[in-house]
Amino acid sequence: PVNPALVPQLERMERRDYARFHGTLKERNPQLETQLTAALHDVMVGIQGGKDVAQQAAKARQLLQQASVL
Repeated sequence: PVNPALVPQLERMERRDYARFHGTLKERNPQLETQLTAALHDVMVGIQGGKDVAQQAAKARQLLQQASVL
């Protein structure tokens, strides 16, 4: 589980940091954007619920890697 003190920072990162490139990703690869948005959402829901998100984070990381080479 993630340290609860980090949750607000992670939430800001999801909203602010992802918002910076999500529009470009949606334009270049709408399917990948949809998958990555869902994966990041799953990670945040798990974190907020105090659950182990290792599997969800691995999926999000893989999608981020794909997005970084576009």
